[in-house]
Amino acid sequence: MCIIGVFNPFFDKIPVVIGNIHCTTGILSMITLMMKGVFTVLASYLLIATTSIEKLCYVFRLLHIPKILVTQILLTYRYITVLLGEVNRITQAYSLRAPKQKGVHFKVWGSLSGQLLLRSMDRATMVYESMTLRGYNGESIRVEEIPVEQKTLSLVREKIGYVFQDSDSQLFMSTAYEDIAFAPRNYGFSEQEVEHRVENALKMTGIAHLKDKHIYKMSGGEKKLVSIATILSMTPDIILMDEPSIALDPKNRRNLICILNSFEHLKIIASHDLDMILDTCKRTILMRDGKIICDRPTEEILSNRRLLEENSLELPL
Repeated sequence: MCIIGVFNPFFDKIPVVIGNIHCTTGILSMITLMMKGVFTVLASYLLIATTSIEKLCYVFRLLHIPKILVTQILLTYRYITVLLGEVNRITQAYSLRAPKQKGVHFKVWGSLSGQLLLRSMDRATMVYESMTLRGYNGESIRVEEIPVEQKTLSLVREKIGYVFQDSDSQLFMSTAYEDIAFAPRNYGFSEQEVEHRVENALKMTGIAHLKDKHIYKMSGGEKKLVSIATILSMTPDIILMDEPSIALDPKNRRNLICILNSFEHLKIIASHDLDMILDTCKRTILMRDGKIICDRPTEEILSNRRLLEENSLELPL
């Protein structure tokens, strides 16, 4: 309507006078149509911003809009919502797993470490920054004697793997095989080498039977193991994990612990699951409000009731 109204002055040239203003009825109709269009857009935006899609569809039905059209609107809305969510997860995962993105801002030592970060923001910020270099101030940082610089980020990322807390934010390909093969292919390995790495990662995590299974058909535990396998396909020397046992049933949790204990990698685990920490880590760094409270052998920290209760934790079972 607004587009058609733009041409009205060319066809409707009847002169009119409004006060001291001389114009034509075509110009008036054009202005009227454009104002209606603007107000319609603003009203629609306000309605969408303040009303749920379910209520909007209910109102459409009360206005006797055909049911098939209302259903199509609802399905389109949900499809777009899911699509935008997937785009966000893919972008996040790709930014951490692709070789040309930023890398590591963390320095660790020792054979096996468990980290208890008692504030979610502390945990998320520190682990995420360890992979993105946000806040890097130019100080000398080395990973296995490799200086962390823009030109060495690709090499550094080959040494470090990061397992997300939410597996759905890490997995974005259609099947387990394609997701595990993503990083090796991205680094330019031959297809034969990619296949070898994928098969080895599947074997290490005990999920060879999930090789061709679609991600959306997997349970939470299966997704977690596939997420770990995506990291192992690059044979890293250091693995960072954010709450790896969250939302796992007892069987998959025990399976995860067995897999972690079979790794020879340096593992940095950010978690509140003290029983898992006790089963998998020899060293624990207890943190609160961004500060290290205690750095001692795991059994010594997790048997200290007073220390744990002072930091809002309880003795493990």
